[in-house]
Amino acid sequence: MGNKDNFDSEILKDLMAQGYDGDELLNKFKEMRGKVRPAIQKLIDEADEITKSTKGIETEEVSKLFSEDD
Repeated sequence: MGNKDNFDSEILKDLMAQGYDGDELLNKFKEMRGKVRPAIQKLIDEADEITKSTKGIETEEVSKLFSEDD
């Protein structure tokens, strides 16, 4: 099962839990499905920007950012 199928299943489960059915379910599914790809692309773009902004930071500095010691 591909990621597309996983998203479709999750969208359908969520919409059915919200009480959608019939044509209303189909229309809402199409609407929500159309929002998934742009949302994922936005996350990818944000991750790319973070990666670009952290290039050149020494490994030790990065480790300090993610350490649990305060």
